[in-house]
Amino acid sequence: MLQQQCENEGKHFTIITQNIDGLHWKAGSKNVVELHGSLWKTQCCRCDDVQDNYEKAVCLALDGKGAPDPHTRDAQIPVAELPHCQKCNGLLRPHVVWFGECLDPTVLDQAENALIKCDLLLVVGTSAVVQIQVPWSICENSSSGVGHVS
Repeated sequence: MLQQQCENEGKHFTIITQNIDGLHWKAGSKNVVELHGSLWKTQCCRCDDVQDNYEKAVCLALDGKGAPDPHTRDAQIPVAELPHCQKCNGLLRPHVVWFGECLDPTVLDQAENALIKCDLLLVVGTSAVVQIQVPWSICENSSSGVGHVS
């Protein structure tokens, strides 16, 4: 509703989200920056190729094998049954940022550009206490002079 009103007034509207579920897109949002990536994409561990993946589960071999218990043993799935890249045959993983990984510099640039241009910023649904991993080169080269992101 707010997005539509802004667009009707000729204004640019961007959603910057940490969500990886793709629900902003599904709800009809048009300009979404996904800081932590998307479960609806895969990334090759070898060649870094990223592909949309809306048709099937990332790994059918994992179906029914997930468990939140940290003491759960390895599911022992043969490597041949794991998803592989169509380009180089490397293993695929969800295209999301895991704990300890840096955010994608290109995505950070998209978010920074939206923030620099914005007239109004609404921060909704966050405690803002999670420290994110940002490559130091991002901070040093930032046009906004941001030296620390938290």
